[in-house]
Amino acid sequence: MKSKFARISRLSPKALRLYDELGLLPPTRIDRDTGNRFYEGGQLERARLVASLP
Repeated sequence: MKSKFARISRLSPKALRLYDELGLLPPTRIDRDTGNRFYEGGQLERARLVASLP
C-alpha cells in the first residue's frame, strides 16, 4: 500500500527508500516495528525537486 506522502509526492515507496539511503530525503521518523517511514508536509517541496531530477 502506497503511503499518502508517496502519492502526493509522486514517488514510489521504493524511490523513497532509495532517497533515504542516499541521504537526499530522509524521513522525519521510522517506526522500529514496521519500518514505515514518516514524512512531514514541509518535505514535499524537496521530494518533488528530487523526483524531477534526471
